[in-house]
Amino acid sequence: MARIYETKKQKFIITGSNSELLSKEISTYLTGRHIDIELFPFSFKEYLEYNKFDLDIRVTKNKINILNQFKKYLEKGGFPEVVVNDNTSFLENIYLDVIYRDIFNRYKIKEQEMFKKIAQYLISNCSNEFNYSSIQKIYKDIKSKNTIKKYITYLTNTYTLFELNRFNYSLKNQESYNKKIYCIDTGLINKMAFKFSENLGKAYENLVFIELKRRSKEIYYYKNLKNQECDFIIKEGLNIVEAIQVTYDMSDIKTKEREINGLLACLNEFKLKEGIIITDNLEKEEIIDGKKIRYIPIINWLLS
Repeated sequence: MARIYETKKQKFIITGSNSELLSKEISTYLTGRHIDIELFPFSFKEYLEYNKFDLDIRVTKNKINILNQFKKYLEKGGFPEVVVNDNTSFLENIYLDVIYRDIFNRYKIKEQEMFKKIAQYLISNCSNEFNYSSIQKIYKDIKSKNTIKKYITYLTNTYTLFELNRFNYSLKNQESYNKKIYCIDTGLINKMAFKFSENLGKAYENLVFIELKRRSKEIYYYKNLKNQECDFIIKEGLNIVEAIQVTYDMSDIKTKEREINGLLACLNEFKLKEGIIITDNLEKEEIIDGKKIRYIPIINWLLS
């Protein structure tokens, strides 16, 4: 391939589902002559554009259509095979192809049943905190937490799952904290793990995380010593520039207090003037303790 590139100036587009293969091995042969592009399933905006919906949500009819499509997108996800054919049976095939072809064959996994159990556990706990030791306690047959760590690395290499670090300026401390786990596609979670009707908040959070990844943001979550938490903070260079909470329902007083207090703690620590709370349908702004809080409906944020 390198010889053809050099002699005939041909361009190649090489696709695959394994970041380990594409970014590390192929780049060895095309050092300095390649561009890596990460492709995700259809975003909600791309999904609407593919299905030829008018994106102007200022028009009532359009907004009603978009809200209906959002429920469908959240449930079925954005994998092109699913969107084009309107058939979620493809999701199980995609998942099994990744497990058997991209992971078992490539990494020569011997304890395949145990690996599948751990993968299922992680997908079922998307948007939750975890650590390697806690998973090892659940699956006592695994003797080393390093095995857990390797298994998760294989899943992240294939873009099935993503780990999110808790932010700390010390990389050593950052590695010692719990991580959070997210899945590439909400449809995949809905098919392989749990129904979103059980917890729409987690579904929204996963959707926002993947959209931030799609937008090439450097993401962390925030948690202080009082256990006040902010779902996502965005880092640019050396600075934290944005703080985002995600919640489905702000009507419960305790939920509202928890979300706002976590966001305010984050804004104060990083000296930010305003923060965002992504909600189901609440749209307003308010000033709390000198900080501007912007409530944005999730469809507005996804289409922004």
